[in-house]
Amino acid sequence: MVGSTRRVLLGFVVGLTLSGCGTEIVFDSQVSQTRVLNFVSGQSASVVLSGITSPSGVAVSGGDLYLASNSTVQKVSPVPNTSGSPSLTNYPRTLFGSGGIAASSSGAMALSFVSEGGGGYVFGMLGFASASDLMLRSIRWYSAASPGAIHQQCISDRDFGLYGGDAGDVSVSAGGTVYALADVYGHRVRLVLSPPASTSVSAVTTRVLGQTSGSVCSSSAVSASTLQNPQGVWTDGSRVVVADTGNHRVLIWNSFPTSDGQSASLWLGQSSAASSVAGNGTTGMSSPSRVYSDGTSLFVSDSGNHRVLFWKKFPTQNAQPADAVLGQADFSGTTSGVTFERFNNPRGLTVSDQKLFVADSANDRVLIFQSQ
Repeated sequence: MVGSTRRVLLGFVVGLTLSGCGTEIVFDSQVSQTRVLNFVSGQSASVVLSGITSPSGVAVSGGDLYLASNSTVQKVSPVPNTSGSPSLTNYPRTLFGSGGIAASSSGAMALSFVSEGGGGYVFGMLGFASASDLMLRSIRWYSAASPGAIHQQCISDRDFGLYGGDAGDVSVSAGGTVYALADVYGHRVRLVLSPPASTSVSAVTTRVLGQTSGSVCSSSAVSASTLQNPQGVWTDGSRVVVADTGNHRVLIWNSFPTSDGQSASLWLGQSSAASSVAGNGTTGMSSPSRVYSDGTSLFVSDSGNHRVLFWKKFPTQNAQPADAVLGQADFSGTTSGVTFERFNNPRGLTVSDQKLFVADSANDRVLIFQSQ
């Protein structure tokens, strides 16, 4: 950073629910921000975009809004500044269930999916040079099953834990050099460094969090080094943040992991690293599904409590209380709603132009909040 200028990660997260393994992708786009974001508890959305079927992810790139919803990728151009049902451009790409989408500062994008275009169950990640190339595969990282079969496969660094019907989160660092993918049913996060750009090459995992190696995908007792059905992930290439959904917490690695199964630097949502109790208030969580940072602040979709938690400055202590809550009037609220101040199962998050975008999944809409 120089002077008062901050580098802020803007990402677009588009969630897609994939059949077989939960995973969402998120791309981070860095731009200069001149002031720290600020949101207040119970704040109303400034814009509500309706008529968007079950959005699980949102992302902003080049002034356009990208959505992972209704088993496809959709674009709204430009980002709306008034409420209503926007005109949606559907990309000719069919995704069975939900996944994620993201974009880097260079314009690169990634997409996670399960069973692309029907056929057998195939789970993986596709990379694109730019938003205009959403039909061109530059990275293919996947695990495949027999047509029509759902199974759990975990035998090599190219495999994912396929079982069930959800897809997790994905993130890519600003320079597009680090990709992170939440392998929900493998109980782990896969990190790929400098993935190949060839359309025919499968990227190989270079680091695993939550497991001791890339060939392990079993559930383990809760600790600072284990994960239970993680659905969300964010990275800027240095720090890594994971929504450890099944353990009702968020884990943070303050520096990029140097070994498989490395313990997190700190945790949020629990009183200790060995605790996994659902809660609420300023320090509790219930099934958090997505995480996002602009490089300075931190946001968590606390889906089970129908709210988004906000830390104005990146947390530095275990169980650090959130500074504000969106979706509820105060930290004690846990019920869903459909007003400009409420959510029903919020998922994907991103920030752009001092605005927070929230995929209000069960309400079939996207809410936009203006920083105060």
